[in-house]
Amino acid sequence: MPDNEEGLDRMDALTTFIRSLLGSSLLGIPFAVKEAGMVAGITGMLLLGAAATYGCMILLECRARMVQDSPDRTAIDFCDVGQEAYGVECSRLIHSLLFLSQFGECCTYIVFIGVNLVGEYCLPSTVC
Repeated sequence: MPDNEEGLDRMDALTTFIRSLLGSSLLGIPFAVKEAGMVAGITGMLLLGAAATYGCMILLECRARMVQDSPDRTAIDFCDVGQEAYGVECSRLIHSLLFLSQFGECCTYIVFIGVNLVGEYCLPSTVC
């Protein structure tokens, strides 16, 4: 049974959240740690994780305040928070950055699949 009007239940939301965390950027972590070194790589990941968690907490607090100010608004996303804080230009910037992020992930998957296919199969158009 759905938990909200849109028909998204808690398990679907959790699955989508986990998939977004385990996206294409996960494929680059071993290389990044190898290049940075074990100590610097792990320290960097912990610092970035703490910064991302702090940012998410701020976004949730802003969303809670927006819902408190106007209870009839229940569907609030990143762009709504940006527009409320900084205006329409910020909302457009967030839309653009989200598009670039998703486009970059798609490109990463294409490169990753291409490299693995050429490594696995010697295609006629490639030099093996």
